[in-house]
Amino acid sequence: MLSLAGEGNGSRLKLGVARNTVRRYVRDQAVPGVQVHIKQRRLDDAARTKAVSLFDGTVEGNAVVVQELLASDGVTAGVRTIQRAVEVHRREQRAAQVATVRFETAPGEQMQIDFARSACGSAAMRSS
Repeated sequence: MLSLAGEGNGSRLKLGVARNTVRRYVRDQAVPGVQVHIKQRRLDDAARTKAVSLFDGTVEGNAVVVQELLASDGVTAGVRTIQRAVEVHRREQRAAQVATVRFETAPGEQMQIDFARSACGSAAMRSS
């Protein structure tokens, strides 16, 4: 980049970088580096299964703790990767919670009926 900087806009166009990037490299006499990206953006099936089981188990829905436990087992993945891996399972859990609705009423507003037989009853019912 430094060798092409003397050519003006041609260097920018040849390299496909922004004008300010060329200026920064020329100003700082910087050596272009290589960006290092995390290799694993998705979990394989075994790690995903383990993440879901941990998510349901002792960590009680905490993806950060799942990530730490997986890291101790040698699986390197970011927290967001873990969140994406358990997302479908988390949605299913939430849907199950929302589907069960508790209906509360004030005392005396509704009556509960149990259709089981019992030994106790009124005296009038026993005589008939």
